[in-house]
Amino acid sequence: MIISCTGHRPNKLFGYNLKSIYYKILRLNFEYIIQENKGIHMISGMGIGADMIFALAVLKLKKDYPKVNYILECAVPCLDQDRMWRDDDRRLYWSILALSDIVTYVSKEVYGPWLMQKRNEYMVNKCDKLISVYDGSIKGGTFNCIQYANKQNKSIILIKPSDITNTYII
Repeated sequence: MIISCTGHRPNKLFGYNLKSIYYKILRLNFEYIIQENKGIHMISGMGIGADMIFALAVLKLKKDYPKVNYILECAVPCLDQDRMWRDDDRRLYWSILALSDIVTYVSKEVYGPWLMQKRNEYMVNKCDKLISVYDGSIKGGTFNCIQYANKQNKSIILIKPSDITNTYII
């Protein structure tokens, strides 16, 4: 089972402290969903927020269950995805890339907003299921990714940020 994840950036989630309790709960939800759906190959788009927390969930599962062959693929949209990020976010990004099993550069270009959609299409085309951390807004990359996944008839597992404490794991 290949599972990809799309989701909002911290400004639409729980802020920029990725160590907050809300992100921990989100990570636990990801772990539960991956195990419940028998995910083996997971794809993260590596944006700050839901994407990175998803990648951290996969890394935690790899550590906790070494006999299960979990695979983390990082689908990087462009060569300089992290060019405008804070130093802490960059360090986390590069540490996740270093621990991942596969790093796929969807484009070898420098940043362009259209490359985020190209990355999303890659993740959707490759997955069996898509996890979406989505607040219902009808604008932005997460919305576009969900629209594309619907057109491709992909199964979507929705996590609403506002309901995070009422989801799988509390």
